[in-house]
Amino acid sequence: MNENGQDLETNTDFRLATREEVIDALGEKRDLSDADLHGIDLNGLRLTGMRLQNANLSGAQMDGVTIVGSELGGADLSGVSMAGAWIAGTNLHTASLRSATLTGTRMSGVNLAEADLTGADFNDGLLLGVNVAGADFSGVTTENARAAGVDWSKAKAAPDELPAGLPGPPPWVPALILAVLALLVILFLRGRKNKAGEDIQPEEEAMD
Repeated sequence: MNENGQDLETNTDFRLATREEVIDALGEKRDLSDADLHGIDLNGLRLTGMRLQNANLSGAQMDGVTIVGSELGGADLSGVSMAGAWIAGTNLHTASLRSATLTGTRMSGVNLAEADLTGADFNDGLLLGVNVAGADFSGVTTENARAAGVDWSKAKAAPDELPAGLPGPPPWVPALILAVLALLVILFLRGRKNKAGEDIQPEEEAMD
């Protein structure tokens, strides 16, 4: 129960107005689905294994947050400030990120299927293995953004300027790796040969 007398175990539509209330609620349970957290200061928090399905986080301050293995399907993140955030292994299916500030945000293994990112700022951002099927990136700015493992053909609307692909390794790197592996194999075989020679030599001396 929070300081407003709301039972967090049974109330599925409650308002948390301060950062302290959110931290207290996180200490009691990991499920804040349907919670009203609009405009709240969550800067720098680490949210791991959280359920925030259909939560109202519109206008929240979430710069530098870490969100890992969490459920935010259907959440309202419109107008949120999430600059420099790291989001990994998280579901944002049908979430609204309209006009969100995602400058420098990194997303890895995130489900953005049917999400609405209209007008979001994704400058300097990074997308790795992100599902964008049915997602709307209309008007999203992507200056200096990068992406890999993203199939933009499946998006409802791709950004006007697609994020640059991540550069592959220089052509000499695979050859170097093979050379190092070959050297290790040679050294291993030489070591075994020398070991075998040491084992045989005492037997020959004993025969003399």
